[in-house]
Amino acid sequence: MKFRTKMRQMAYKIQPLVQLDPHRPLLRSQAEIERRIHPHFPNSVLGFWLLSEDQLDSIAQFYDQAEQSEYPCPILWRMDLCLADKRKLIGMFIGIVPNEAVSRKI
Repeated sequence: MKFRTKMRQMAYKIQPLVQLDPHRPLLRSQAEIERRIHPHFPNSVLGFWLLSEDQLDSIAQFYDQAEQSEYPCPILWRMDLCLADKRKLIGMFIGIVPNEAVSRKI
């Protein structure tokens, strides 16, 4: 793959996920929305690939993926997974890694 093509792919923007919380009221302002987005949520594909293991764990905890989840595409998060598997699971959760690719390999 050519360098420019890869750089364009790495620059693709990722829309942040908003934390679901059935115990909190509906989001009414931009400030409320921003408080429900993890501070390390990547804003691009490059940002995703640069996440550390601690950041991946933190994102999983923030979006309740370490326990029971309310999200439409929950993942089974385990702290003992290797970095590559954690990255695949978070990638699946945020929609940039195909579901089938992850479930076959973990």
